[in-house]
Amino acid sequence: MKELSASTTNGKIKDKTGPILTNGKVQLIFWGDWNDPTINPSKERIENAAKNILSSEYFSKLNQYRNIQKPTYFGSVMNKSTNLPHEIKDKDIEKVIGACIDDGSVPDFRTFDDGQIMYMLIPTPKHRVHDVGYAYHYNFKYQENEDGVYAIYYGYKNEERTIEKLSIALAHEIAEMCTNPIDEDEGFEGSEDDEDNEIADLCEDKGTGLVNGEIVEGYWSNEDKACVIPGKQAG
Repeated sequence: MKELSASTTNGKIKDKTGPILTNGKVQLIFWGDWNDPTINPSKERIENAAKNILSSEYFSKLNQYRNIQKPTYFGSVMNKSTNLPHEIKDKDIEKVIGACIDDGSVPDFRTFDDGQIMYMLIPTPKHRVHDVGYAYHYNFKYQENEDGVYAIYYGYKNEERTIEKLSIALAHEIAEMCTNPIDEDEGFEGSEDDEDNEIADLCEDKGTGLVNGEIVEGYWSNEDKACVIPGKQAG
């Protein structure tokens, strides 16, 4: 096994040697009819938030964790053809992502080394998973492919769907997907009393900052022994 640096073996985050996404790419999938002009924030505003965060220095501190590079923006598509239920289950998320791969509207993860593309699914308002928080990430097998698909789901309650909530959730889940994409085969997670936490969980509700015009929370840096928001604007 590759020798680990002090920054990844000491501190609140521990390298549990599982897979990571060293060159992650973020593909947005807008689920439902996003042409409705009353939807706020709009598809275009969400796309801009993703582009702004991903083009900033926000993810630069991930390189201390086995040299993870800053993830990049890979584009967006809208899927109106796959059924969008009011109460969404994981099988529904997997179905719509699979449909987008099958019809060629999004890149097939199998064309990348280690499948390093993250599909971020964003449904229209009033459609969400009831029994979880507002956003989460996980992976699942697609057509029995052992590498699996790395997915991020976002679905705030309708009254809390603001661009600030979304930008915080987007940054949070991407940081954790890069460092710990597979639950059963752990990458970087908390050590000792924080073992169930990932790098952004440790900094949740501990302050926000403005990065390239977008509101984000920090993530844990072993090097700094603190929550960090790289690229944070002054003021």
